Amino acid sequence: MAIGIGATGELGLALETTRGTYVAATKWLPIRSESITATQEMNYRRVIRGIADPLTPQVGNLTYEGDIEFEAYPDVLPYFFRAMRTSETKTGSGDPYQYVYVPTHGALSSSSLSIYVERNGVRFGYSGVSITGMAFTITDGILICTASVSALVEATQSDESSSFSNETPFYTGTFSVEIPDSSAVTDMDNFSWSVAEGSSINHRLDGSTNPASITMGERTVSCSMDRDFDSRTDLDAFEAATATSLTLICSHTTTTRYLKLEMPVASMESYDVSLGGQSDIVTASINYTGSYDSSVTGAYRATVKTAENIT
Repeated sequence: MAIGIGATGELGLALETTRGTYVAATKWLPIRSESITATQEMNYRRVIRGIADPLTPQVGNLTYEGDIEFEAYPDVLPYFFRAMRTSETKTGSGDPYQYVYVPTHGALSSSSLSIYVERNGVRFGYSGVSITGMAFTITDGILICTASVSALVEATQSDESSSFSNETPFYTGTFSVEIPDSSAVTDMDNFSWSVAEGSSINHRLDGSTNPASITMGERTVSCSMDRDFDSRTDLDAFEAATATSLTLICSHTTTTRYLKLEMPVASMESYDVSLGGQSDIVTASINYTGSYDSSVTGAYRATVKTAENIT
């Protein structure tokens, strides 16, 4: 086979009816990169037999996990949020549909995905995929999402016909940050928001080297940012361990393409301000951690508006 480049690759996904049973892609996603790999737990035998070298290893447990990095298109985000440990509320009868996701607290993601990846003409099909974390950052003025994925099974798939999203990502001029809610701040330089589900890949003595399950543990919701430093207000709140609320809103196309990420209870984990060089602007680097909120029934809430109708 000829040498290939990443530009010829493709990635598609579909919601599964039965966890772990592959479904051909129904949604195609332009990506920046992906790193889903298989890891083999090699079991080398080191028995004493007058030789200092190990014997050829026996097959061990397999894991399939990695990251998918993509521009945060509103028409694909609901697929990823649904495959997290969330509860979905869908409203609307047409463009836009609104999807609201709040955390749940069980062991499994609420749904699972099948993911098709083509690399240099070689086709991979991952099934039983759970989204174990999502991170949002702003890179070159565009909102970028990194989804962490774990799969139960990987197998070769036949060629699938692709049709990619033409949505516009969220970009500079469509962002608004509120700290606390309904109080916009305009002195921010960069922003990142993430949720990690504390996942575990579990193998069992069930006659297979594939994972038996992918479970979730303690959730961590966090946010970091840099802001111009011109008063002690936030620093004093940090030293007093005073919680606030925090919301990132992304909206364009007359609000029919919309993403809102909320942390209803956000505590400053760290607040760092110092003097750099003579010409450096004095800024504060702040890290927030989210806590449980009874009105949301979790530490975060995500709202997406899109024309995508996911059933």
